[in-house]
Amino acid sequence: MLKPATKFGLHARLSVVLILLIGIITAVAILPGGGIFRDTQAALVVGVFLLFVAVASTGIPIRYNQAHLAMAGFAIISLAAVSTSVWRIASLQEVALLGAFLATMFLASNLAGEDRLRLAGFFLVIVGTTVAAAGLYRYFIGDAGQVESLIAMGHVEQARQLATMTGRAFGNFSSANSFAGFTALFIPICAGLILQEKDIRIKISLAAALAINLAALYFSFSKGAYLATGVAAGVMLFGAVALGRLNRRWLGLIIAAPAVPAIYIFWAFFNFSFVALASNIVGRVELWQVALRLWASAPILGVGPGAFGTQMTQYQIGPVFSQYAHNTYLQVAAESGTLGLLAMVAVIALVLVVAWRRLGAGGEAESWLRLGLIAGVASFAAHNIVDFTWYVPGVALAFWFLAGLAVSDHEKAPSEGAHPTLSRYLLVGAMVVMILPMVAVFAGTSMAVNAKSLSNQGVAEQADETYERALAFFPFNDEAIDELARSRYENYKKYKVQANNNQLELQGRAVALRPTWPFYHSRLADNLALFGKKVGAEKEYRKAVELYPNDPSLRVKLGGFLLDNGRHRDALKVYRAAAALGPMYGAKGKTAADIEVARADARGPLRSIGFAYMGMARVHVAQSRLAQGKRELDRAENLLGKSPGLLFVRGQIFEGEGRHSLAAGAYQEAVDALANVDPQFSFALASALAKTGQAKPARLELGRLIDADPGHLDAKRLLKRLE
Repeated sequence: MLKPATKFGLHARLSVVLILLIGIITAVAILPGGGIFRDTQAALVVGVFLLFVAVASTGIPIRYNQAHLAMAGFAIISLAAVSTSVWRIASLQEVALLGAFLATMFLASNLAGEDRLRLAGFFLVIVGTTVAAAGLYRYFIGDAGQVESLIAMGHVEQARQLATMTGRAFGNFSSANSFAGFTALFIPICAGLILQEKDIRIKISLAAALAINLAALYFSFSKGAYLATGVAAGVMLFGAVALGRLNRRWLGLIIAAPAVPAIYIFWAFFNFSFVALASNIVGRVELWQVALRLWASAPILGVGPGAFGTQMTQYQIGPVFSQYAHNTYLQVAAESGTLGLLAMVAVIALVLVVAWRRLGAGGEAESWLRLGLIAGVASFAAHNIVDFTWYVPGVALAFWFLAGLAVSDHEKAPSEGAHPTLSRYLLVGAMVVMILPMVAVFAGTSMAVNAKSLSNQGVAEQADETYERALAFFPFNDEAIDELARSRYENYKKYKVQANNNQLELQGRAVALRPTWPFYHSRLADNLALFGKKVGAEKEYRKAVELYPNDPSLRVKLGGFLLDNGRHRDALKVYRAAAALGPMYGAKGKTAADIEVARADARGPLRSIGFAYMGMARVHVAQSRLAQGKRELDRAENLLGKSPGLLFVRGQIFEGEGRHSLAAGAYQEAVDALANVDPQFSFALASALAKTGQAKPARLELGRLIDADPGHLDAKRLLKRLE
């Protein structure tokens, strides 16, 4: 370690730490998704831990108070909750992220003194205004770059979610609400600095920054962030009254402060559809009920940090699915139990209490800024009653930096460097030990993101190789394991690449790492069926349905497996159960055009319900109940439109009725809609053409089929008869 620093040297080092922390906050906020992806989170943890090691190694004093101890206690309880987690790898990464937030809070709270608090306030305003301005720019020019970037990185689900937010400002974040939560943090700091500064030029600049942040907040159309801003205004008013700062100079401005967000909110609400607002509230209430059920299922330590989205499928009471409860307090209760909830509330409460005690620490010159910091903390706490910015690193990192500044003590600001001690050496050693695995996690998750991007581009072989390299660094990445197994399965289906037990083993590993995720079980069933292990496949399909009973797509896959194995009665029962979920997702009265507009996702529940109707039609056709099959197929077509599979079943019905010309027309339409030759479709078309006396077209279709599948014996026999 270096020698203890002089006062000047200490000031220089602390200023560098401040600049580096601001740099990390800025980087996370401008990265795609606002830091919600695992590779970004791992990089964040490594960056903050390295900075903390540098601080501990260069003689910078590290002081703590009750707020730090409360946050450390919350981190320890979260670590204990990993033992009961249903997704331990994700929970460990979540705890590592909490460790980075704790380190950020420690670092920020030791930056007071020598005007650094004021400097930090200005840096925060610059960062917040820059992000807000970028969000406004994208909003007004209609830039879809963020959506395209997410798709290129392989984050299709997040891109799809973001694409639904047309007409809202969201910056680089994955949702407009997260962008609004980030912006709302800096509005009270702006206001505090305006009240604090004496120079009229600085005031004008800060007023412009405040206007940009307010505009960005407005165009996010985030109702929760509006309410949080109102809370911040109320806190600043209360603080001004309590401190006796309502002199004539500021009386009008302070009294007007709550009116501004009130008018703002009133105006903004007229831009909403109240039907959409009601739907939004209903969706949140559903998620809160799910969180309460999860909490009741594991009341002490919860289901594991970061595991809400994985576990909620078993407790879902309606159609709404989300990785977040849209109420951080209930989500923490579900994930870390009663102990975690109490610890979290204690953290927020102690940050506010300690910050309030520090309000006059720097004298009148700092009191307005400190009041703005307290209002920012209160704003974040209020916003998380109806949202989840606690779980968005781009917002959370800025919050914990802000919280650290709020609890800093000017009077105890360090004036000289700390002497090397054994405890410091041990701290540095422990941090280095924690950094090393996070570097491996970062390398592995980054490579996995690259592999997914390659896979989306259709470069399957290169993608698989990249996944294998990613797993060499981070072998517990269940998402990468699942993607690799899925890629090999798809390669077999599309290109008849040799299947091997390795893909079965890979999918089994994914299930073992995340045992309550239904889609892993469903894909394991696909692989078991591929290898002819029918009993195991059915067991996994049924397990997937058990884990997510409200997802019709899982029931449709089970029904398809049963139908392919000749179990018509069982298949019909499963398909009917899938179709019965229709009212939950609003299937009644919906048309194919409605679905196309509302849900471009081919795996959407309404389309799955359409496939359930088509599955029932297939069962009825197989059992020669053609009238019933036609009725179910009409229902399927209403939801799906004329898909190739539906046209094929329609052709089978026509054939059953002896109308071979109509059957040939339906089969022809189905074949024309396919990009590649499908042996089943082509043979059905050729057979129907032959039955109507169209020998030449039948021979041409059989020729195409044999070219694509030289081993198709039925096609060769039919061609020989037609020659």
